[in-house]
Amino acid sequence: DLVFVHATVFENALMEQVNQYCARCRPGTYFCLVSRPLRASGIELLQEMSLQMDWGRGGIFIQQREQI
Repeated sequence: DLVFVHATVFENALMEQVNQYCARCRPGTYFCLVSRPLRASGIELLQEMSLQMDWGRGGIFIQQREQI
């Protein structure tokens, strides 16, 4: 499974809801986020990079829910 989140303009309350949702995803699920990483327990950061976007450089975070 793969979840993509373009979180550039997300407020903290919405990002917290995203964290809660992703924490319930199946083990092994991959996440690709723009601008803000997930902060949920059980989710590992695999790679962080900065890429050029139309609006400037943006942080990209590749993460995965831990396998059981």
